[in-house]
Amino acid sequence: PAKEWLARQAAVLCEDLVDTSPSVVGHDGDDLVLDDRERESVGVKLGEALLVGYPWVVVVGRDALPTDKAQWASVTELDRRVGTGEACAEVYERATKETTRVPLREVPQFLREHPRRAPSAGEAIQAALRQQHWG
Repeated sequence: PAKEWLARQAAVLCEDLVDTSPSVVGHDGDDLVLDDRERESVGVKLGEALLVGYPWVVVVGRDALPTDKAQWASVTELDRRVGTGEACAEVYERATKETTRVPLREVPQFLREHPRRAPSAGEAIQAALRQQHWG
């Protein structure tokens, strides 16, 4: 259940960002990408996100889970961790190359307080083409 729970938390976080943070993700969420490909590793996903040039990368992964793997089977326990702020995401800022551990429920506020204009889809494509051409 932990894998499905993480996917659900990532989707909920995206919905929350669209609803509460249009300055961060665009008014229709058009500057927000949820990479839910199951066959790709986290490393591949992160590498591609950096290649495209996203200013922020938010990872909902092991930091959201309890250290005791026996608790991973309890959706109630996992949900409790979100409510108490124990479940965290890793927020990577491309400009500074810094990663910050942020409680899941506080990610939208964190991104609003650390403004970085997300690239438009066109800018992201241009960045990828530049990287491919010059990389």
